[in-house]
Amino acid sequence: MLANVTYPRLKDIPINWPQMVQYFEEYMRVLHFRLVKWEFPPQGWFKCNSDGASKGNPGPSSLVDAHFGMDLSDLFC
Repeated sequence: MLANVTYPRLKDIPINWPQMVQYFEEYMRVLHFRLVKWEFPPQGWFKCNSDGASKGNPGPSSLVDAHFGMDLSDLFC
């Protein structure tokens, strides 16, 4: 019962201990992924990317380096 509550997406988890152990030993998680490619922004634009990985602790996340005498005081990402 605890396994069903802890892992609600898994179906048909056995209730007898030896079968449950075997079930989890043979379990193979399906991984999903998506290829992401970074692209340069258009000339004269800045790009600020975020991967959305914050877990309740958002904070400063960007690094900007000023070149060619640019004023970046109003830039926020």
